[in-house]
Amino acid sequence: MPLLESVFTKLGFGDEITPCPYRYTVLGGKAAVIEGVKTVLSLSEEEIIFSVGKNRLKIAGKGLEIKKYGEKEASVSGFITGVYCE
Repeated sequence: MPLLESVFTKLGFGDEITPCPYRYTVLGGKAAVIEGVKTVLSLSEEEIIFSVGKNRLKIAGKGLEIKKYGEKEASVSGFITGVYCE
């Protein structure tokens, strides 16, 4: 079970939170958790692009790195300046 899904379940929330093929959460501009990841399309210290659902999700910032990747989930650390769905 992905991290955020387990947190929502423990808090008593159901599918009403965001029933979509992917989700992302930015934590204080220093980290992000992305659910529904299919693959990494591009990777650099300034930009990471993921394939999610039928879209691409771009994380922009400085010193970005993928800390965890697998099971349709990824976590990114660094100074995050923006998240864009393309």
